[in-house]
Amino acid sequence: MIWSAGGIKGGSAAAGTISTTGLYKAPVTLPGQNPVQITASSVTDNRIKDSTYVIILSKGPILDSVSPNPLNTGTINVTLTGKGFVQGATVVDTSNGSPVQLSTTSVTSTTIKATGYQPSAPNATFTVRNPGSGVSNAITVPVAGGATAYTLNVVNGTGSGSYTAGTTVSIQANAPPQGSTFTNWTGATVQNPTASSTTLVMPAANTTVTANYSNGTKYQLTVVSGTGSGSYAAGTTVAITANSPPAGMTFSKWTGATVQSATSPSTTLTMPAAAATVTANYATAAQIPFPVTTHPRLWITQADLPKLRGWAVASNPLYAQGMAPLLSQAVNIYNTQFFPGGVANPNYPDPGDTQGYQGYLTEQYGLVLAFNSLIDPDPANRIKYAQYARNLLMHAMNQAALGTLAGAPFRDPLFATYNRANGSGEQWPLIVDWIYSATDASNNPILTVADKATIRKVFLLWSTACLNASTAYGDHPVPIGATNSAQLLPGNAPYRMASNNYYLGHARLLTMMALSFDPADDPVINASLAPSAMGNTLRSYILNANGAWLYQMYAMMGEPATVAADYGIAGNGAGFGLASGGLPPEGMLYGHSFAYILGQLLALQTAGFNNPAYSGPQIKLIGAPVWDRFVQGYLASMTPTAQVAATEPWLGPIYQYASFGDLLRLYVTPDVMQPFALLSLLEGQQGQATHAAVARWFSVNAVPGGAAGLMTNITNPWSWSSTQSILYFMLLGNSTSGGFDPRPAMPLNYVDAPAARIIAKTDWTANGTMFDYRASWNSINHQLGDAGQFEFFRKGDWLTKEMSNYDNNTVGMTTKYHNSLGLKNWCANGTPNISWFEAGEWANGSQWILAQSAGDPTTVNSSGTGYVYAASDLTKLYNRPNVYSPNDAAVDITQATRSVLWLDGDYIVVYDRATSVHTGLFKTFNLSLATAPTIVGNVTTETMPSGQKLFVQTLLPQNAAIKSVYAASDLNPIAELEPMTQILSIQDPAMPQNTRFLHVLQGADAGTAMAAATKVANANGTAFDGAVFGKYAVYFPVNKGAVIATSTFVVPAGVHTFVVTGLTPGAAYGITTTATAGGVTVTLTPGVAGSTADAAGVIKATI
Repeated sequence: MIWSAGGIKGGSAAAGTISTTGLYKAPVTLPGQNPVQITASSVTDNRIKDSTYVIILSKGPILDSVSPNPLNTGTINVTLTGKGFVQGATVVDTSNGSPVQLSTTSVTSTTIKATGYQPSAPNATFTVRNPGSGVSNAITVPVAGGATAYTLNVVNGTGSGSYTAGTTVSIQANAPPQGSTFTNWTGATVQNPTASSTTLVMPAANTTVTANYSNGTKYQLTVVSGTGSGSYAAGTTVAITANSPPAGMTFSKWTGATVQSATSPSTTLTMPAAAATVTANYATAAQIPFPVTTHPRLWITQADLPKLRGWAVASNPLYAQGMAPLLSQAVNIYNTQFFPGGVANPNYPDPGDTQGYQGYLTEQYGLVLAFNSLIDPDPANRIKYAQYARNLLMHAMNQAALGTLAGAPFRDPLFATYNRANGSGEQWPLIVDWIYSATDASNNPILTVADKATIRKVFLLWSTACLNASTAYGDHPVPIGATNSAQLLPGNAPYRMASNNYYLGHARLLTMMALSFDPADDPVINASLAPSAMGNTLRSYILNANGAWLYQMYAMMGEPATVAADYGIAGNGAGFGLASGGLPPEGMLYGHSFAYILGQLLALQTAGFNNPAYSGPQIKLIGAPVWDRFVQGYLASMTPTAQVAATEPWLGPIYQYASFGDLLRLYVTPDVMQPFALLSLLEGQQGQATHAAVARWFSVNAVPGGAAGLMTNITNPWSWSSTQSILYFMLLGNSTSGGFDPRPAMPLNYVDAPAARIIAKTDWTANGTMFDYRASWNSINHQLGDAGQFEFFRKGDWLTKEMSNYDNNTVGMTTKYHNSLGLKNWCANGTPNISWFEAGEWANGSQWILAQSAGDPTTVNSSGTGYVYAASDLTKLYNRPNVYSPNDAAVDITQATRSVLWLDGDYIVVYDRATSVHTGLFKTFNLSLATAPTIVGNVTTETMPSGQKLFVQTLLPQNAAIKSVYAASDLNPIAELEPMTQILSIQDPAMPQNTRFLHVLQGADAGTAMAAATKVANANGTAFDGAVFGKYAVYFPVNKGAVIATSTFVVPAGVHTFVVTGLTPGAAYGITTTATAGGVTVTLTPGVAGSTADAAGVIKATI
């Protein structure tokens, strides 16, 4: 094997070194490209290789002391001293085994101050971590007494006093008044509410508890359809239980007298001072549909088996060179690593962890074996592979069935909801389904009754984990248990986290587990409840998966007006369909999560649930327009041709793309074939072939290595997922051909309207030019401060683009690195009290992410012959309100707009308006460049290795301060193959309240002269700023939303293309020209027939 680190054989001092046996040694200093790629390749065949990534952390800081020492309980303010602290450092206080992150209030290199709550505990252990570093040494300090005392008021009894939280207090009711008897305690939780002498555990709050008495009179309680009827004194706590429900019905609720829990069949009530009646009510039990009763029914049906077995023959190269070698690997690993000699390896090669980045993953190999147990033409082989798959499955299930235990193999509470589940969670229910009905040579079930009971127990545990998941904070529907209800649409709007990758992974797993079991193997847990009661059977979760998860997903991805009509919401659906435009809201790295949705939908299709009667109107997501837009958008995002990266030739031909969001690699990765393949299979199950040809071409040609690397992508899927290999086989069948490139037949312009994402091309050739723009809503994980971002790809070079990254230094998400404005905000408290990860946003004048901003941007866009235009109001994204602490709010930005015009392929004109309440706040135009530019006056010139140039002419502000700095090292890590290295920053050094930026960018071949640009204004009428260059004159209203009056513009001779923006969309304007000695006077008159402003208020005219 040949081992390389950072793309260099044997590594280097910068990237770290690696020995000939694969022993990696980290570099002394953090590498610029982090994580570091480790690659092992065959000496004899360089096509045989695999890669992984190592994230290098800097050394943690040194902690010397913590004060005060000892600590008191309650709210604490601690000071930690040491060495090497940096801004963004976090402090963790671990008490009673539970780590809690404190709120950091100040940081210097030697001191950190933090505040938080210290619970009662013997001691507290403190650690500190810098951004991107390891953890410091730990210091433990004792927790002393002196905790906050709270007042207990015992009404009609003794025991009142001051007590610390957690203290057990004895209380005694006073002797009852004559003729009365003690009944119970109310007001606080006590050990025995009906005993006159009892105890309570003091809570961390002032508390009142009251002894109650009755006068001896008893009142009649009547329990209808339940037990508990009788005569009771007022205040008595009475236990009541509903009768078993009639056949076909389930307990619904208690009505009548007030009870403790109206929806629980067994509960209590406190007897009032009057006769009372309480009634148990029943409702017809919801039915769990079971339309497909045979196996397999997840992704594959019995009808598919003859075709699949017909492909599993030696004469099929896809099988002989792809699936068969993959199967051979799985069998070999099973026999040598998992079950050598047929016995489970005591050093089991799968750590059963929550990440899934190390070892041999049980489900990855089990899936290959289970799939071949379906398709192998030899019945004996099918039995063998099913038995192997069963053994792997049950090794994991038997451990998981022991219950959750942090860190234990297959038992960690996050096993079903963290990264491993996202990467391969679907494989567990697929394995179960694919071997569910398998029998051995004696016709005995390979999955025994006991096996199925164990699997069901685990799947029930995992279903509960999904319902309560908080992997990314909020990645499950709320309220839990609500289905098909407006409660799931907060504020009558879609739940945005329903487009988060973790949310989608949970939804897929919950759905597929529920569909994998038959009723005969899934008896009710509580006989008094219906099988459909959530959690009473495994199958019951399909009602929640469809009624809550799919319900919210459809609200995000369905057509807005259709969703509104389907859900009975008034209006035209404004605000819905935020993810319906086609591109993944979290960006290209997490765009693979569309495979989670499509895998979920394919399972519903093959299990017979593509029926609104079973699944609700939300099942329409299966055929929603979003999927065609996804295909169009993803293909539009790709560069026109594949290239071999000089620094990573082992990848083979790769397509880069116009990307956004957190990113590790600036190229199409192998896993992206999965959503394309799943979409084609989903359509195929409905008798459609809409995207079959596109999916074939993409899966064969668009992933690294192209067509020549097809068999490698099938036989070596382990870094991505063995699901990928199976999808290749199901998609391509008995052909290895990818067919023709579909892109030249596609439109040149693509728009994802809800995300204000525009991608436009001159053509699909290697000499083509591509422009893209983005101004999306920003609320969920992996969305960055990139609204207003534009990029420019020309003849094989990125002349400018975002500086793509997945930064751990808290700056990579800021607008500085995303070709957008940096607008310094203002806070009454100086520096606002914000989360540690927001420090870069504040420092760089960025838009705020993770739903912390004041709201969404708005964008209009249009295109016509020779131009594409967008105008966005980004103001709300730059402001961070704080209703709880107004002095910590940052809401000084009153205007932040961007208008951008791509003109005739080579020109981009950008006009920005930026206004703040206060002066002295920087306002910066940021632009990423690939090479260090030259700056002469107001002209910045970038020269590419190919000889191409990008000219950037700054027309506003006048007397601008222009500088360029190397910035790639700011990011940890910067995306693999990211070409941008420099940040060009332009600002008015006077830092006034109100700034206008006007720039003309020109892409040019080597030797082509720059078209000099001049800043102009109109002669009279509404105020416009404009740029004249070459044959073009382009104008923007100085003030956004200005009412356009009759205006005149004087343009020099030689200008033949006149573009004016900011007009009323669809309105008529008269344009007249008058020749003058110096050029042409153009008069724009509103309301006069002649020219019509386009959908975004643009007129482009020839003069």
